[in-house]
Order: sequence, then C-alpha cells, then structure tokens
Amino acid sequence: MPDRPLLNLPAPEPFTMRGRGGGGASISRPSRDRQRERIDPRFERLSRLIDDPQRILELTGDPASIAPERAIVFEVEGALEDFYAQARALGFEYLGDYEDDFDPSDDFFDEDHPDKILGGRVYLAMPDVQALRELLSLWNRFKTGQRMPNGRGAWRELFSRLIDVRAWGPQDRIPLETVRAFEEELERDPGAPVRFEVELWFHSNEARRAQALDRLTAELAGAGGSLIDHVVVPEIHYDAALVDLPAASVRDLLDNPDVGLARADEVMFLRPQSVARAPASENDGEDGPAAIDAPVFVSNEPVAALLDGLPVENHARLAGRLRVDDPEGLAAIYPVAQREHGTEMASLILHGDLNHGEAPLPRPLYVRPVFQPTGNGERTPYDRLLVDVIHQAVRRIKAGDGDEPAAAPQVVLINLSLADEKRPFARIMSPLGRLLDYLSWRYGVLFLVSAGNITDRLPIDGYATWGDFEDATPEDRERAVFASLNAQKSQRTLLSPAEAMNALTIGRRTRDRRSTAPLRQGASIRSRRTTSPTSFPRWGWASRKSSSPSCFSAAAGRP
Repeated sequence: MPDRPLLNLPAPEPFTMRGRGGGGASISRPSRDRQRERIDPRFERLSRLIDDPQRILELTGDPASIAPERAIVFEVEGALEDFYAQARALGFEYLGDYEDDFDPSDDFFDEDHPDKILGGRVYLAMPDVQALRELLSLWNRFKTGQRMPNGRGAWRELFSRLIDVRAWGPQDRIPLETVRAFEEELERDPGAPVRFEVELWFHSNEARRAQALDRLTAELAGAGGSLIDHVVVPEIHYDAALVDLPAASVRDLLDNPDVGLARADEVMFLRPQSVARAPASENDGEDGPAAIDAPVFVSNEPVAALLDGLPVENHARLAGRLRVDDPEGLAAIYPVAQREHGTEMASLILHGDLNHGEAPLPRPLYVRPVFQPTGNGERTPYDRLLVDVIHQAVRRIKAGDGDEPAAAPQVVLINLSLADEKRPFARIMSPLGRLLDYLSWRYGVLFLVSAGNITDRLPIDGYATWGDFEDATPEDRERAVFASLNAQKSQRTLLSPAEAMNALTIGRRTRDRRSTAPLRQGASIRSRRTTSPTSFPRWGWASRKSSSPSCFSAAAGRP
C-alpha cells in the first residue's frame, strides 16, 4: 500500500536562514590575552585544589564553584559544530544545550551594529575529576598559545568564543516564572504546602539516577516536605519529581536561594506544577437540535483520538459516535454538569462548525479522559506529573497498557487542546514538548496541539479610559491594539506543549464583530481577519455569538 500524507501541505519553497551570532555578521571577539584575563579567575580555585582529593571537598561545599559532579555552564557566542562529541570525548556527561541572547560588551559585539543583541548557545555538561583535569589542561594550552592535542582543536574555538563559564547555580534552578508562581501560591494560601515539580539532571546510568532521587528525598525530609510522584522517561532524558514543601521552607528558598533544594547539585530546575485547565464555560442556551440521525460508519476503528475531559456520551450529537476509554473510572466522580470541555471538543471534532452543516466524521472518535472535575472547572490530575499522564495515555492507545492490548491502534491523529499556563516557551523546550516529539516519531501519529490561551488582559496604551477607546475611530483602535500586542509579544508566547516540533500547533485567527465588552452604540470595531488579541485559541467551542474558536475550527457550534 503506497504511503499517503496525513495532510496535504503546499510544496516547500527555498529560503535563506538568518544567521545568529556568527552567521555572516562581523563579530568582534577578545584576544587570547583578554580571554585569559577574563576567564582565568573562573578556573583559578579549581587549578589549586583539583590535585588534592581532600581539598576537593572545598569545591563541592561552595555552590558557586566549578566542581566534580556539578553541571558546568558554557556560555558561547554563536554556536559550535560538535560540542556533544567533544564533551563526551573529554569525559563530560553531556546534559544539553539551548539558544540564548547576550548583551553586547566591550569584548563581544557586532562591529556593524555595536548595540545589537548577540545570538549564542548555552552548553551544559557534568564532569568527573579526570574530566576537569583535562579541561584545565586544554585551557592552559589555549591561554599560553600552545597547540591543542590531536582531536581537541574544537576547544580552541570554544575558548575564543567563551562569554562565561560557571557552575549551574541557584539562579538557574529557580527561574523567574517559578519565583512568581511561589509568591502567588503563598499569597493565595499563606499556610498551605506548595506543590511543584523538581526536574533532576538525567543520568543514563540507572544507579546514578537512584542516588539522585535518594538525595532529593533526604533533602525534602529535612525541609519537612514529601515526594508525591516520580517519573523517568529515558527516551526524552526526563527525570522529575512532584513534591510538597511547607510554606515556611518555600519562603526560605525565595529569601535565601543558596540553601536547600536551590543548591542541590542533582536539581536542574524547580518548576510550578504543569497543569492544564478547562475553565467552566458560560451556557448561552444555543444547544442545537435535540437529536440527529444515527451514525453510519465506514469503519468502527477510530483514526482520531481526543485527550481531554470526559464527554457526555449520550448527548444527542455524540450518542453512538464515541469510544470512551476510562481506565481510572472517572465517570463515577465526574458530574454530568461538569463534562463540558470534553463534550464540546468531541462535538467539534465529529461535526465541525455547526453553523456550516458539515457531515459528521464517518468513524467513531476515541476519547481518553485526562482532565478531572474541580470546583471551578476541569484540570489534569493534581497528584501526577502531566508528562506521565500524557505518556501513559498515548502508550495505551498505540501499544497497550500492561497486559492489555492497544486500545485504538489505528489512531493517527491525536487532539490535545490543553496548555500549561505556567510554562510559556522561553528558549528551553518543555518536557511535555519533547515527549510529543518522541511519541510522534515512535508511534507515527500527528498531534494537533492548541498554541495556548493567554488569559491576562491586554493593556492598550494611549487610552486613559474605556470611553476614550470607544470614542476613537476604528482605524485608531486597531492600530492601538496591534501596537499593544507587539509590545507584549515577549510575554504572550506559546504555552507548553505548543513548541513541539513534530506536532501541528494551531493558533487562532478570527473574523469577528463582537467584543467581550460591547462598545457604545455606533462605535463599531473594524472587521478583518486577524490573529486574536488573546494570542492563542481558547479551549472548547465558539458559538454563533462567541469570539473564542477552538484549535479545530474557526467557529464551532455548541453540541
């Protein structure tokens, strides 16, 4: 049987990639003598202690020191061809790399545009004692102008482009979004424990992973915390724990990040718990017809799957069209009144836009609930890591769960209309994004992923009051909205897992004459096709009057 594409895409067109860092730009870099002056202090203490096993403990006792079994950060202008291979050959355990931007300095700058931000990469590696000795030897050769050993020439390029080298420290482990999330949790409930994720450095060696978990567990116990969940997915180099920590210990982390988990060498990141939510929707009474014709299928094997909330299976538009797989028995605790998001998405996938009268899908839809009911909507499980929830669900579909066979082996399209509002994309791909990439490749499926929904209000500059905005011309209002969107673009980014490379990420474009707060009579808004001011699609459906289309359709009717 010949291969056929899942989607008919236009023919590719050649283009020229814009360079980062080097890439044709004329970058001024420091001389060897200047690099020695800048970088040598980073290695000075290491050079004094590395040959004395007793004194190496001084290095490990200082979280700011480069030390054995501690992640080292190499900040490099531009990018290196084969750092992975070079690091492994030197005895480093390669931990990863990511793009970054660096402010120009007197040492590194674009000669044609001195104020231009420089592109580069951050490389992460963990050495043992011998690897650190090798690193010091290569650095000494570079700074004294000696020839590098055979096979080590790439290190000369690294040292010449090195903006900084340092230990992975507390400032790396607790990103700004984590600080904000902790502060919000403490303000919301000052006495309650804070639940969050600890991403550990992934080690290929299982014994090292076990040791890291033991040290994390001991650290948690010492701070009065507890381990809730722990998951390892070797295929995406993921080792993480879901933990609870008393409010007082979290305040200590914020006030003094050089203590506790923030200085634990096993820890890569402290992150807010990855949670996808489906807030309760507003019923506007447009429920559509009471009944439709019974389904007629070309096959009873589903090719599309929905990972979402539990739908109302006997709804007039869904009856007989779903294959619901509920291994956790959520139906027993899922009130029918709260089965909103799964019902809406199932209807949207099966019927498309109700306003268009499209024919329903000729196959049933496989549905696996990954949301649970809460007091104010639906959300992913509180006591599990989201990566594990999605991983287990997809494995169950395509490969089976334990002794059970694959639940829907013919599925090739999986809808994931959820997003982690606490995990905006910022250079480093999220574990959930990496997981979707791996699962796409492993099982030959295409994920359709919502780009996320920015729920914060968009501040419109230039208008002191809503009345001033209403009195402006449609053209001026439009310009103001687009200017405000442009000013906020760094904060209104993709939400995990929308940054996945092998998935099809669906943003939102709308043609709408309605605003959420109607303008005064006669003060119309220009109607045009444009990206939504919320940046990304909301969950669920959009009725005839709604401005909230889902990631499956430009405007879909309520089931």
